[in-house]
Amino acid sequence: MNRDLKTTEITVLLCLLLFYGGCQKSGENPFLLFEKKEYKAAFERADELAGNNDASAQYLLGRMFAEGKGTLQDFTEAAVEYRSAAEQGHCEAMFALGELYYLGKGVSQDDEKAAFWFRRAAEAGSLEAEQALARMYSENRGGVPLQDISSDEVP
Repeated sequence: MNRDLKTTEITVLLCLLLFYGGCQKSGENPFLLFEKKEYKAAFERADELAGNNDASAQYLLGRMFAEGKGTLQDFTEAAVEYRSAAEQGHCEAMFALGELYYLGKGVSQDDEKAAFWFRRAAEAGSLEAEQALARMYSENRGGVPLQDISSDEVP
């Protein structure tokens, strides 16, 4: 699974780089700055873009808060950014928010909400989310039958 996760992270990063490849200056691309480990600059640029409801930038901010890169580690802020991106349909943010609920980091631990966000991410094509759902159900976690968490109503 670790190899699959690395492959997915690389694929996501490449997609984000292509999406933001139209930035006039490479210094304006927060994903390129992040890849170059220029975390402070990446954080500042992502924060600016996230202010315009850019879901990819909100996801990157969430990740940076979660990892403590370019800012102090803060899972509560990570959850806020992931939720903003997830509610706009950002698949990786849905999965990341599900993980925070599953682990109880930055939010109250809540299996129902974790299952909800994992399900949404799985429906959007996330293999990791499918695996997370399988893990939850094998552990008798999730709190609700699978068919009950597929609604569009956010818990």
